[in-house]
Amino acid sequence: MQCYLCGSKKYFRREGKVRDNPAIDILECESCGLVFLSEQHTSDVFYTQGGMHNQQKVYELAQRTDFINDMYKFNRARLEFVLDSIIGKDIVDFGSGYGGFLIQAKPFAKSVLGIELESQVKPVYESHGIPLASSLEEVLSKTSYGGVGWGNMTS
Repeated sequence: MQCYLCGSKKYFRREGKVRDNPAIDILECESCGLVFLSEQHTSDVFYTQGGMHNQQKVYELAQRTDFINDMYKFNRARLEFVLDSIIGKDIVDFGSGYGGFLIQAKPFAKSVLGIELESQVKPVYESHGIPLASSLEEVLSKTSYGGVGWGNMTS
């Protein structure tokens, strides 16, 4: 097993449990700090065609209309947890969904970038001026992404 971001084989097990499967370990790369899971049971097709962010029926039943505002407190708690370490930094959020965390982090970070497979969230990113990619490979293949030299990262 190796880090998905930098390829390092040096990682350690973090405290905590995966909500859907407590047998899966939470790992952190010693080289780049990426937190990732020891196992993955889904494919890219599941995420691109799964309709995870198509919440229209759920919203009708729950009488909700705005996923970003519904998740505001959750994303605010995430931001407060990492705020001191992201000020003035380039932030990449993998599986960024509707971008609620990035919207809140943007004023504090040097730059933000979302990586999300589902293309239906693209209008949200455009309206907030946040670059969106569908894969890390897409980001690495460009010399600049959203004004930031993300292509200088190594895979």
